[in-house]
Amino acid sequence: MPMIHIFSSHCPTIETVALDKLPQTFFAADPGILEIDFKKNEYLSTGNKEFLLNNNKILSGVIKHNDLMIINDQFVIFNQYNKNISDNFYLGRFNQQGDVCFLFHLPAKINSNCFETIDSIIKNCRGRRKLYLACESVRYMDSATLSAMLHLIKITEKEQCTVHFYRISDKFNSYLKLANIKNRCRQIEKKDPLLEFFLKKNRAQHNYLIVNEEHCLTINPKKALLTGRTKKLCELHFQNPSISRLHAALIQIEDEILIIDCGSKNHTYINEQAIPAYQAYPLNVQDRISFANQPPFSLQQQEIAL
Repeated sequence: MPMIHIFSSHCPTIETVALDKLPQTFFAADPGILEIDFKKNEYLSTGNKEFLLNNNKILSGVIKHNDLMIINDQFVIFNQYNKNISDNFYLGRFNQQGDVCFLFHLPAKINSNCFETIDSIIKNCRGRRKLYLACESVRYMDSATLSAMLHLIKITEKEQCTVHFYRISDKFNSYLKLANIKNRCRQIEKKDPLLEFFLKKNRAQHNYLIVNEEHCLTINPKKALLTGRTKKLCELHFQNPSISRLHAALIQIEDEILIIDCGSKNHTYINEQAIPAYQAYPLNVQDRISFANQPPFSLQQQEIAL
């Protein structure tokens, strides 16, 4: 089910709202009103006054996963994932020789929504990608699901993305033949130590931290981590005049960390590349994060002992 996540610089606690009934209106008591609706297979956001959508002023526009809307000083992040589906089979992502790799464990009874969710997850990432599908559990796929899988493969063929089937069962192999796509994707027949590691470890509970020689802060899933010069507002604050009063924000949504540059004068950098202002940018573990000319941080993952 799609969700939105709301916070502000004055109230960094994240409010999560399920979009279970559409259209849905927000901030009705404020001068600016935001409505989210679903029409013609697209999610739309509409305001009664101009608002920012990924740093563009609009009155209405199509929204996609991780899009950032700002109205009445409220940061609103749209999460398009079907939570029930993604919790079951999206295992996360990792870096491998310059590629961003996504790992999914397909359920026994898979439907077309699964492949639509996969598409929404991987297309939000830039650059070269690898899509790994562990499919030994699959027992049933109808014609609509086969069509959705074929559509996803056609999309990846046009982009910098390769599809790899892993742990292929005889049942899933028969579906590949039925859809005539067996030769259009790569098949991993031997056990891959790295994939096995992530398949076993993905369900472990963990925290995310940003770390450098001077700081080590845990990202609270229920609260945005604000950075800047304003000590009263920012959990991570600097006296460096190159840092803006409110420089950036980091938030955790499910198992994903997003960073937002809040219109800083001297920019926020990920792996030495400046990111656009007022856009929710996804991070990978080990990414290097720099605020203006401050020493860089790295994003780390820490397993929680159960």
